Amino acid sequence: MKATLAILGLALFGLSENLPARVVEQWVNDVIGYSSAYGRKFQRWSAQEILGAPNVYPRYADDRRAWAPDVIDANQFLEFQFYTSVYVTKLDVYETFNAGGVKAIRCFDVSEEWITLWSTDKVYVLEYPRIFSPSFTLDIDCTAANTWVEIDAVKLYGTKEEEQWVSGVIGYSSQNGSDNYSAQQILGVPDFQFATTVYVTKVDVYEVYKAGGVKAIKCYDDSKWWITLWSTDQSSRPCFSNRIRLDIDCTVANDWVQIDAVRLHGSKEAVQWVNDVIGQSGWSAKQTLGVPDVYPGYADNMRAWAPGVIDANQFLMLKFATPVYVTKVDVYETFNAGGVKEIGCFDFQEEMWPNGTMVVNRRWIWLWSTPQVSVVEYARIFSPTFESTIRCFSDTILLVIDCTAANDWVEIDAVRLKGYQESWSRLAKREHVNEVLVDEGDKAVTAVEPAAAKMSIKQLLAHVRK
Repeated sequence: MKATLAILGLALFGLSENLPARVVEQWVNDVIGYSSAYGRKFQRWSAQEILGAPNVYPRYADDRRAWAPDVIDANQFLEFQFYTSVYVTKLDVYETFNAGGVKAIRCFDVSEEWITLWSTDKVYVLEYPRIFSPSFTLDIDCTAANTWVEIDAVKLYGTKEEEQWVSGVIGYSSQNGSDNYSAQQILGVPDFQFATTVYVTKVDVYEVYKAGGVKAIKCYDDSKWWITLWSTDQSSRPCFSNRIRLDIDCTVANDWVQIDAVRLHGSKEAVQWVNDVIGQSGWSAKQTLGVPDVYPGYADNMRAWAPGVIDANQFLMLKFATPVYVTKVDVYETFNAGGVKEIGCFDFQEEMWPNGTMVVNRRWIWLWSTPQVSVVEYARIFSPTFESTIRCFSDTILLVIDCTAANDWVEIDAVRLKGYQESWSRLAKREHVNEVLVDEGDKAVTAVEPAAAKMSIKQLLAHVRK
């Protein structure tokens, strides 16, 4: 039997700031393709029976609530996807009839290549249900059973953060030997090259002699700038890189400072705080810069932004260091939460015209809105699900705030933006698919307000104030 594990979709996840990578467990969200099915779509024994949690397990039976192929041969497959993209660590296949037919498990990587996670040359038959979790598409061979091989559900485990070891040394200040104690042993002051470019969230330095000499950690961003990750409280911008530099001071030890290995943690998603305020109504919005000052406290606190006027047309226009394809906006509300009524982003994307001219399209896209605001008397992180049907590439976020329900100040402590520097819609391209996925960029832009779609920032501010 052949099933393809296609790990697709936008990953709306946060970075683990100096915490171990959290394992995400999820069930199949959609069926993309299959070799055959005994039942039609959404009917008994169809491929859609693998969606969600198990229906048959722990029973062992020929049950219509599990998928079964229509053809008994060695070339059956299932191709499915999960809601959140992760670095795969484990896969559970719930086999509930003639277990043992799975012969390969593959995943579709962001590099647009199929990667074989596990395979075997020999299949067999087990007449009891099992959760198949090889140590690591499913490729399924029905010939050993000579009958249906039925699968009830599939569960994916993975982390949203990648961990990797040094794959190459680019440079160093000095080394004590060309073999032993060389920079190839990860000793001295090297620049480290890692295999995969990520938004850096953590760097582990394995110090094995005279520890304590590292005085700065820097990464070489795609923008061709060195960004200091540590030696200050926090970097104001994310670093998308696979290259790390350690600055090391040996004077305190007055001896060799030895480093055994370096491990990089990171994600394909950028997480960043407000870097600048473009415009606001009411009092100074500088209190929204950077990380939260008040949260998780709930209070009328001068370290958060508050409007100067209690009405329905207050706003914050916030700037972030790096433009991204926006996946999530976290609003830290710390007094009279619930007043945010609209979230917009200023989209700008390059487009090549048929004559070869490169143009930049600029427009406002409303990511989320509500006709009814509320009052919540506790601090919260407000992260609404976007209503927009189009990707927004932006470094500018607009919050429109309605204070009338509270009839008082609505205070915002900080805003966090999440997103990718590259579009992930290209993941829809793959080798064998029975159904064509529609690129989000080709869908109708129903979430863009026509009157504001092509407004400048100045025009939009006037529009909000009306």
